[in-house]
Amino acid sequence: MSDGYLGNQHLKKTGISVEWTPEQIQEYVKCASDPIYFAKKYIKIVHVDKGLVPFDMYPYQEEIVEKINRSRRVAVLTARQSGKTTTAVAIILHYILFNEYKTAAILANKGDAAREVLSRIQLAYEALPKWLQQGVLEWNKGSIELENGCKVYAGTTSSSAIRGKSISFLYLDECITENNKVCVEISNDHYYYSEIGNFINIDESKFIKVKESDQMLYTVYKTTNKINKKEYIGFHKVKNKSSILSHFSESGSIFTDGYMGSGKLMKKALVKYGPENFEQELLFSSNDIDETFDVERELVDEKYYKRDDTYNLTIGGKNCVFVGSENSFFGKKHTNETIRKIQESRNGTIKANPFTWCETYDKKTNEIFFTYDEIFDHYNIKDGKNIDVYLLCYYGILDYKSDFLRSVATKRAEEYISWISETEKRKKMNSEIVSKRFSGVPKTTESNIKRSNSMRKWIQENPEKHKSRMDAINKNQEKIRKTADKHRGMKRSDETKNKISEAKRGQTPPNKDTIKIFNALTGDIKNIESTDTIPNGWERGTGGTGGNGPKGKKVFHNPITGEMKFFYEQDVPTDWVKGRKK
Repeated sequence: MSDGYLGNQHLKKTGISVEWTPEQIQEYVKCASDPIYFAKKYIKIVHVDKGLVPFDMYPYQEEIVEKINRSRRVAVLTARQSGKTTTAVAIILHYILFNEYKTAAILANKGDAAREVLSRIQLAYEALPKWLQQGVLEWNKGSIELENGCKVYAGTTSSSAIRGKSISFLYLDECITENNKVCVEISNDHYYYSEIGNFINIDESKFIKVKESDQMLYTVYKTTNKINKKEYIGFHKVKNKSSILSHFSESGSIFTDGYMGSGKLMKKALVKYGPENFEQELLFSSNDIDETFDVERELVDEKYYKRDDTYNLTIGGKNCVFVGSENSFFGKKHTNETIRKIQESRNGTIKANPFTWCETYDKKTNEIFFTYDEIFDHYNIKDGKNIDVYLLCYYGILDYKSDFLRSVATKRAEEYISWISETEKRKKMNSEIVSKRFSGVPKTTESNIKRSNSMRKWIQENPEKHKSRMDAINKNQEKIRKTADKHRGMKRSDETKNKISEAKRGQTPPNKDTIKIFNALTGDIKNIESTDTIPNGWERGTGGTGGNGPKGKKVFHNPITGEMKFFYEQDVPTDWVKGRKK
């Protein structure tokens, strides 16, 4: 059986043991300890003219690798097309190969850009020798997972992109301009805050000097009840480092303002047990509020706050809400009176929700709409979305009374159409790449069994959908006509006939013990059991089609009434004409 992952011979599947030579062991140790050596010798990149070539690093790329290898937080400012993404590919690949249970995230302003970086990592991974690879557990466009527990995700730079994931390495593929503001340490305790362009051009007149002691600090702390060991993790901002004590005070707080926590249960516990029965510890601090919220969100997840030994009632991070039954409004509905008041507060103002409450109208009928639901109902759009309304406006079916909203809708529709076009092009290109990569590579027995089991399971769980799909295929008259046209005049080969015969050997013919009957009036033909009585108006046979009509009888029709019947030729009534009605 193949040792490739799902038929891909360039990837090692899990559970495959590799017998190493002494030289390979030495090489593995050297690669693990020296990421630059590993990148130069084993990583392949795509050259426009030469195809796959070794990664020959520039000195500044080696410097980036060394800095990231030494420090946890590194921001790289480079020009476009300087090879920073290729450098990131080398760093991430080394990181997931020579560590265990680490997770890397690739984020960009667009999901396609992040997935492009991940595809480069996958390409470089496939070019590695098998003895250097880890077994593959998951391999798709959005993520990969190896048997050493390491994972790589690709996503957008949104607040929820990596929520709930323990990220140990983060790569941001973002464009930073000279207008972005940063805080730079020039020397010990000397910080300057200004736009990046001023640091590049050394315009000291625009520098704002900031003392480290004056910088706002954001913290994540844990408060523990010394009696019942219950704990609470929260967020607290302080003016500077001097606002944090090196150890908790007599009141139990590590903050000079005595802050212990503001959670509902936490406050009740402080009243019940007294602050002196609590102790606090600092878990994280940063000058970046978003980073601090991310840490709190990672620590206080749903699993944590549902534990019996915590005072937390909701997940951590900014804009958190109570989840499920612990939300005070869970299972409830607004009364009609409340809904009316909400609507009245919104009516007459576009600011509440400009795209929902702005007046639109049908350009043909001039019918007016005030909400998107009205538009969806009118045009019979099921599961409608904003983009459906934008497209109606773009194609001249619907229009806004507001010139501004009309321009916004048109712009977003154009962006959507362009995105669809680019997506289709990219799908076609990716399809061609995959086709070339797997051309001539037979699917393994394991892969075929997995695919078959998956399809069988889906059919069992979705019988109605499966029947609908099959009916759409097998009862499609256009498809049937095209198939008939394609095979008209063709004859089956002897080999095909033998295969059909072998396949049907031992099977009971579907028309055994049945006869065909024909309705002269409707032209219908059907099978009935040979023991059944032929219904009134029906005749045995197929009405003369295919030479299988009633014995000796022919079909005749009455041109006046349109009636059709079978007669022996000597019994044909006057005024009846031979053949079916035209």
